Amino acid sequence: MWKNEPKEVKDLFEVLAKIAERTHKLEHKDYKYISGRLKKLKKKKKKKIIQEGKILNLSPNSHN
Repeated sequence: MWKNEPKEVKDLFEVLAKIAERTHKLEHKDYKYISGRLKKLKKKKKKKIIQEGKILNLSPNSHN
């Protein structure tokens, strides 16, 4: 389907994609892609830190 489209149509969509990319960058200046794998690693690390805090009784509710 896409393979059979004329060059002019492909060029038009390439230009539209570049415009959309620039618009997104302007609207979301602080956006940075984080892969799903990295999100999982961060979540796992945070969970581990929380668990270690409970083991060491470092929770904010503890009275040392």
